[in-house]
Amino acid sequence: GKTLAHNYRRLLARLGDLHHLGLPLLVGMSRKSMIRELLDLPAEQRVSGSVTCAVIAALQGEQIIRVHDVRHTVEAMRVVEATLTAKETYFQ
Repeated sequence: GKTLAHNYRRLLARLGDLHHLGLPLLVGMSRKSMIRELLDLPAEQRVSGSVTCAVIAALQGEQIIRVHDVRHTVEAMRVVEATLTAKETYFQ
């Protein structure tokens, strides 16, 4: 997007709208300036914002997500998956 609002409103919030193209989509928002502008944090402190963007992308069906903080992102995705699917194995 050209502005911060474009990045969030027109891109991140509407990633799922691109599925009609039938092509794989690589999403990479980890530590990007859109997170810096919103949270006013240096790159190494943008983990929460980066993980949140990755989760939002995954919830819209994106399957190829580039991240810097793999462990944090995987942990967040596991919590979301457990919540959405209510897999009993997570709660035994």
